[in-house]
Amino acid sequence: MSKPGLRQLLRQFLALHLQHNGFVVLQRYYERHFTPVGKALLLLFLIALSLGMVGTEVLIYMFLCGLGGLWVGVMMLGWFSRPRAVKARLIFPERLQAGETASCRVELHNAGKRPLFHLVSEILLIHPDPSQAPVILYQQQEAFCLAAGETSDFKVAWTPSVRGGWQLKEIQVISRFPLGLFLWRHRLKIQLPVWVYPDPLFWPEQPWQQRVTQQLQTQSQTSVMRGDSLEFQGIRPWLTGDSPRFIHWPSLARTGQLAVREYQESPGHQIALVMPSLGADSSLPGIQAAFERAVSLTAGLALTLNAQTLHHLHLVQIGAALELAEQGSLNTERLLLRLAQADVSLDPELERLWQMLEQVPPTLLILVVPSWTPALEQLRLQCLNRHWPLEVISAQTEQAG
Repeated sequence: MSKPGLRQLLRQFLALHLQHNGFVVLQRYYERHFTPVGKALLLLFLIALSLGMVGTEVLIYMFLCGLGGLWVGVMMLGWFSRPRAVKARLIFPERLQAGETASCRVELHNAGKRPLFHLVSEILLIHPDPSQAPVILYQQQEAFCLAAGETSDFKVAWTPSVRGGWQLKEIQVISRFPLGLFLWRHRLKIQLPVWVYPDPLFWPEQPWQQRVTQQLQTQSQTSVMRGDSLEFQGIRPWLTGDSPRFIHWPSLARTGQLAVREYQESPGHQIALVMPSLGADSSLPGIQAAFERAVSLTAGLALTLNAQTLHHLHLVQIGAALELAEQGSLNTERLLLRLAQADVSLDPELERLWQMLEQVPPTLLILVVPSWTPALEQLRLQCLNRHWPLEVISAQTEQAG
């Protein structure tokens, strides 16, 4: 990035003074470039100046001259040593999650020939909602001295309030040297998108677990069981943590020792996870909150499924975006990024979804809905006609799950 020339700086200075009157300009410089100590000394300087004008004491004039010389000298020294050649870089963790405090790092590099003192940084982030105020992050500790060519990193804590696409706009490096009277700012404009993933919402009982439990309860205890995901393997002694519903009662009656039925896992469910956007229905009251809850539910389901080896996430629709797994499961980070980008106002591509479902039919279709629409009712009837298992999870606050 090229440095602004003297002519450009003069133009900006003149434009500022032409747009505002003198008092507004002075107030802006006063609030921007003075620390509380500097403001107090300036007021003391003005009081001494007023007393010197109406008084005749020599000590007042001497105090006035000494204070004025000190104030001007500190200002000139700080102006010459301001952080003009410093460079900054903000490093975020691999995964930023809404509502979770993240420890970021800001790197400061002194590319000049002189050391810099008392450096702090402020990071300006633009909220995904343009109507919301920007967020300013502050460096947690001060860099007392940054030698020429030296690089130091410092911690910055940030708790994103909402998921979505934040925008890193600029980093301001501020020096309080010397004596902490003035603030010398060096602005580094950076246009960098920062994606914040949704806060996942986990349910204790998942749809595929409920199906396996119901299947086991309806089978005979001694029969050879074959289902979508379990196969009877044999009897083994009881171990701590085993479920009581798998106890083999004939063995207990015969030997007096607890024994359980053991099952071998065979290829499980190929699951399609669908969270459609609402398009024209997105303006209904309470839809935005329900959609955000649906995003959190979908994130929890995706993370839980991809952590398992038995069931696989085969097809996902998030908003209007479709993801299909060619082999194995879908990439978790890509799914979370899709969830961070999800927009309730986009029109869902249910026709394209149905075409892909007909090509690769899932063994379980999970539908996470913020609101029920006629198009989703048609999808439900189509799954019913083809005898495809369908689980519908409502994201409405009053009937969640």
